[in-house]
Amino acid sequence: MTTIELAYGLGLVMGLIALALTGVTLGMRLSARRQEKGRQAFRARWRPLLLQSLEGEPPRLPPLAKAQEIWFLELWNSHQEMLRGQATREALNRLSRSAGMDRAAMRRLGRGTPQQRLAAATALGFLQHAEAWDDLCRAARDRDARLSLAAARALIQIDAGRALPVLSPLISVRRDWPAAEVAALLDEALDVVVAEALAAAARGASSSAAARLIRFLEATQCGPACAAVRSIAGEAADEEVL
Repeated sequence: MTTIELAYGLGLVMGLIALALTGVTLGMRLSARRQEKGRQAFRARWRPLLLQSLEGEPPRLPPLAKAQEIWFLELWNSHQEMLRGQATREALNRLSRSAGMDRAAMRRLGRGTPQQRLAAATALGFLQHAEAWDDLCRAARDRDARLSLAAARALIQIDAGRALPVLSPLISVRRDWPAAEVAALLDEALDVVVAEALAAAARGASSSAAARLIRFLEATQCGPACAAVRSIAGEAADEEVL
C-alpha cells in the first residue's frame, strides 16, 4: 500500500468517525429537546393540580409513568420551597402520597441518578417520611455534598432531636459543606427543638403562661410549632389561650 493510499484510507476512516460522532451528537440534542418538551407539558398539566390540592378539593390525578416521577418530585419540591404554612405543606403531602410519590422517592433515593437521589432526599424531608430514616442516614454520609446536605436537612425535618447526634460528627469533618448551609441547617434544627420544648411547656402551664408561650411558638413558624398551636388551642377552654 502506497503512502497516498494509506493517507486516503486514514482520511476516510476519520471522516466516518466524524460523521458518526455528528450523528450521535445530533441524536442526543434531539432526545434532550424531546425530553424538555415533555417536561414542560408535564409541568403545565400538573401545576394546576398542585394548586387545586391547596384549596381543599382533592384533584383527580392522572397516572404517572416511572419516567415522570423525577419531574413530579422536582415540581413538587419547588412548590414546597416556595409556599409557606403547615396547612399548605400538609395538602401537598397528601397529594404526593396519593400519587404514590413517597414510595417513588424511596426507590429513587436508593438507586437513582445523582439528580434523582437529590430530589428524592428533599421530598422525603418535606414528607417527614420516617420510614426513610436509615436510607437518609446513609445518604448523609455520601461523598456528593449536595446529596448529603439534602439528606441531613431531611433528617432534621423528620426528627430534629434524633438527627442532631447523627449529624454533629459529620458537620465536624465535612469541609465540603458550605458554612452558610450548615448554619441554616442548625437554625432549622434549633427552631424545631425549641418549638417542641415550648409546646411541652405550654401544655402544662397556666392559661396566661400558655398564651404567652403560644405567641413565641407562632413566631418560630415551623411545622411542629403550627401543629402544637392547633393542638393546644383545640384542647383549651380559656379565652386567653384561644
